[in-house]
Amino acid sequence: MFERRSYDGHDFSGAVGAEGQYEGLEFHDCQLEGANFTEAVFRNCSFEKCRFSGAKFNGAQFIHCAIVNCTFQYASLFGASFEECKMTGTVFVGSDASALTIRGGDWSYTDLREMDFYKMDLEGINFRGADFNRAKLEKCRIKNCNLEGAVISGASFRDSDLRDSNIAATDILGADFRGARIDVEQAIDMAQALGARFEP
Repeated sequence: MFERRSYDGHDFSGAVGAEGQYEGLEFHDCQLEGANFTEAVFRNCSFEKCRFSGAKFNGAQFIHCAIVNCTFQYASLFGASFEECKMTGTVFVGSDASALTIRGGDWSYTDLREMDFYKMDLEGINFRGADFNRAKLEKCRIKNCNLEGAVISGASFRDSDLRDSNIAATDILGADFRGARIDVEQAIDMAQALGARFEP
């Protein structure tokens, strides 16, 4: 489908690249709205300031990719996977993340508002400064993640395991932690955020 290695400002809206194998491609300021990349595999590709609104990535795989400051609004990511990807500043508002898999990577400052991560395994991910406003993170395994400075107002972490994750400088007010498992350091951070003092 792609005849060149690098594209700048190209319009691929509505393109069909389902089941394709793509490696080492570079896209800058490209439009891929409504494109169909169902079960496609992207390896070592980079996308910067690209727009994927309404695109289909059902079952697609992104492996060691850089997807920076892109927009996936209302995209279908059912069964998609992101493995050790750099996602800084990318917007996912309104996307279908059902059965999504995230393995490590840098998701700092991503816009994940109102996303549904129910029962997902989110281990070893950098979510620094990410926006989880009103997101559903119930019964998730959120281990060894960096949530420093993340926005979690209105988010639900019910029955999730947050142990060993960094929640420093995170405003916990307005988030639901009922039934969540936390460690001692997190308990101290939460207590201090509520104005209490820890005195062993």
